[in-house]
Amino acid sequence: MKLIYKIKRLFRNRRYDVYCPYCTSCGETGCCSPTSCLNHPKGFYCETNQDALKVSYWTLNEFWNDYFKEQSKKEDYNLPHLWTKKQILKEVEEALSKIHHKHYDEQYDYRMSTPEKLTLIEKIKKILGY
Repeated sequence: MKLIYKIKRLFRNRRYDVYCPYCTSCGETGCCSPTSCLNHPKGFYCETNQDALKVSYWTLNEFWNDYFKEQSKKEDYNLPHLWTKKQILKEVEEALSKIHHKHYDEQYDYRMSTPEKLTLIEKIKKILGY
């Protein structure tokens, strides 16, 4: 059975294959976990997965370091009987969303400013002017 699978995989049409051959990621945001990426040099969506992991790390790190320090300084925050679960969850969700959008936009701007990766054939065509 494994031999048949390997033969099928060897002769498949890669042009229409949307999944990465190394980590089976589909590249859709929110679908496949970026932690499953093997970061292979020939992977299809390694940059996208790295961006997602970086943004998630930065968001949670900033949230943990800044938000809780800021909240502990508030007088009302230390009185749990004044807060309901919905109020706390709403405030946390708003703070996380704000931080996430900031880091996502920064990473997107950085990714758009990097030079485009071209295949060897595309580089030759660009040099020749085609």
